[in-house]
Amino acid sequence: MTAEHKALEREIRRVGGDLADAFPARARHPLRAIDTRAMALASADRELRAALFRFVDVVPACRSLDDLAAHLADFLRELPDAPPPTEAAMRVAHTRAGRAALGAAAAGGVRHMAHRFIVGESPGAALGVLRGLWEEGVASSIDLLGEATVTAAEADRYAARCTAALEQLATDAREWPDRPVLEADGGGQLPRANVSVKVSALTPLLRPEAPEIGRRDAAPRLRSLLRRARELG
Repeated sequence: MTAEHKALEREIRRVGGDLADAFPARARHPLRAIDTRAMALASADRELRAALFRFVDVVPACRSLDDLAAHLADFLRELPDAPPPTEAAMRVAHTRAGRAALGAAAAGGVRHMAHRFIVGESPGAALGVLRGLWEEGVASSIDLLGEATVTAAEADRYAARCTAALEQLATDAREWPDRPVLEADGGGQLPRANVSVKVSALTPLLRPEAPEIGRRDAAPRLRSLLRRARELG
């Protein structure tokens, strides 16, 4: 390592230390400490993370705290190796009072997760945040909530939502300021508007034992999306 590189590394460490010192202590912000612990737990366990996001998908359909608790417990029971916190959650779900407490905690957790990870209730509501990121030199791709589909009608609706989001984002992005660093790389020009598409949401037929059937069913919906993306530039 050259002297210049060593000096740069020292400066990076100094700036990082200053930033870390500027954050409030965990003791003054217990919610932040709990949130950090929860996110670390979910990040380290792929099955737990998937179960939690499936739960988030069904929350709008739940009509009571008891309903929330029952769905959360059902998703957690599917985990092959549940960590201690999830085992505790499943235990309290066996009583009415426990379900009420678990449902309230789940509702609060989902609201907190929504504020942290969801930038808007609709693509239109997210445009301000996306433009702000672009102006600060950050490109982004939006991801519509919704995971696996179980009917062809659901897959059609998901494809239509993706198309509408792409059209709205592409129209707004034309008015964004130029950011040459974000608009091209070694492979050529890059689009300003990006939508992440889940293949699992484009077909109800995607199965590990027969992936080709799902791919064939999803292909027409995906091709339609790609054609529209090409038209929008």
